[in-house]
Amino acid sequence: MKRTSWSSGLAISGDRAGSRRPRVADSTLPKDLVVLDVDATIVIAHSEKEHAARTFKKTFGYHPIGVWCDNTGELLAATLRPGNAGSNTAADHTGVLSEAIAHIPAPHRKSLLFRVDGAGYAHELLDWITRMNTAKTSGRRGRSVQYRVGFAVTETIREAITRVPKRAWTPAMDTDGDVREHADIVEITGLLPKEMTEKWPTGMRVIVRREHPHPGAQLSLFEHADGWRYQAFATNTTTGQLAFLAARHRAHARVEDGIRHAKDTGLGRFPSPASGRYPHREYGINTAWLLAVAIAAT
Repeated sequence: MKRTSWSSGLAISGDRAGSRRPRVADSTLPKDLVVLDVDATIVIAHSEKEHAARTFKKTFGYHPIGVWCDNTGELLAATLRPGNAGSNTAADHTGVLSEAIAHIPAPHRKSLLFRVDGAGYAHELLDWITRMNTAKTSGRRGRSVQYRVGFAVTETIREAITRVPKRAWTPAMDTDGDVREHADIVEITGLLPKEMTEKWPTGMRVIVRREHPHPGAQLSLFEHADGWRYQAFATNTTTGQLAFLAARHRAHARVEDGIRHAKDTGLGRFPSPASGRYPHREYGINTAWLLAVAIAAT
């Protein structure tokens, strides 16, 4: 099913009709770059099911994780997990990403970008990605792997933010590539303590975005006092304006469309012998249903 989709006009190279190269800030990403978005979602079970559990949202059910290709819109891989599965479990992320890469035709695996939200950050995940990034050491035989992973705004990050000179902040971009009002970007890697950064993979950077909060936004005490809402992300990309890298980071939100489509297709309606609507009692049957949803959603 995946081979058919990639070979019938959805070539990443952009050389065939029907292809779609991801756009960020009104710019098209490089034609050979394959963008993989990782995200998890809650599927509610309305009665006792095998391996169903209480979720972080205080509901009950499953917490499947999937990988969507931003170039083609495909749900390349998905894994069913108990409801209490962690959002930043590195083994789950590396497993589903490995499966997704295996579904990409070999000629298109040379240049990859992984986008993961803040809940997915884990040192083990970035170490695994860094080991895959062999372009510098292996030349044309190697693979270029970039990442953009959400980063928690901890006390250490907030301390670094307080030491950023006002002139260091630069304007952010909106989806059209225009300057976004009341939003700024800055890199804080050099302001973080050495004992923190020396544990990171080589080349990792931390970039912070600030924006005036919208009415009703949930803010930390620091943000209440400061008047800005902050978000941070980590990346190993070495080139490009900070505003563009931040816009590329925020484009991960497109994965929500893929999740909604998967739920409409059947992810939110696992089979049940009684009603045909909700998760089946047996975990194996629900796992098979998830695979069928991935094929149908594509």
